[in-house]
Amino acid sequence: MSIIDVRNGPIESITEIKFADYDDQYGYHQASHITRHIDYDDNSTVRLIEGAGGDYIRVNSQAHAQDLIKALEKAIELGWLR
Repeated sequence: MSIIDVRNGPIESITEIKFADYDDQYGYHQASHITRHIDYDDNSTVRLIEGAGGDYIRVNSQAHAQDLIKALEKAIELGWLR
C-alpha cells in the first residue's frame, strides 16, 4: 500500500483509499475501500470494493461520483442508515 505525505508526495502514487474494515461488527462483508483503475481505453475510473472477495462497483466520472455522494447523503437524511 502506498503512503503519501500530503505536504510533498505525488498524488499519482496513491493506489487505494480505505474507509472501513472488510467486515462489519456482525461479520458481513461491506464496502471498505476504493481503488483507481485504468481501463482499456486509458480512462481512469474508481472501483468501490466490497469485502475481501473483490466484488466492486465502478464509478466512471466526477459527475457519477457526485451523484453517488448525493444519494448516500439522501439515504442518511431519510434515516435509512443507523
